[in-house]
Amino acid sequence: MSVNSVSGIGGAGGIPSAGEMQDYSNKLGKMDTQDLFKELGKNLEPWQRDMVAKELVDRAMGTNPSQGGGGPQGAGGAQGAGGAEDSGDEDEIKKLLKKLMNGSISPEELHKLAGMMGVKPEDLEAVKGKGGRDAGGDGTRFDIQGG
Repeated sequence: MSVNSVSGIGGAGGIPSAGEMQDYSNKLGKMDTQDLFKELGKNLEPWQRDMVAKELVDRAMGTNPSQGGGGPQGAGGAQGAGGAEDSGDEDEIKKLLKKLMNGSISPEELHKLAGMMGVKPEDLEAVKGKGGRDAGGDGTRFDIQGG
């Protein structure tokens, strides 16, 4: 009987190990927001895109413990423990990120997202439409669960 080993990175299934996911999460936590958008513009595995999107949403909402603030919004402490309004903003950010990645974002939406994320619109233009392999259909899923 022969046993074939399959590497998690670049493997046919693209299923990462827990260690790979943790390492990638740590890497993202050390990046600034502009670098996260650059990362999002790369040809990533779906799980990597989801992790980058979650990191961006967490920063915009001020809920990321690895980063001090969410850009011009500061620490986001004023949002407190509120749920309804925060989830509306979070949904809006996810929707705009999805549109950015599949290239369907309008100039107004691009400026709005840039303001929410504390980056320049030009930084977002650089990754517009670079949703990877599946951008033509569903685009980037961003099925991020709050918590």
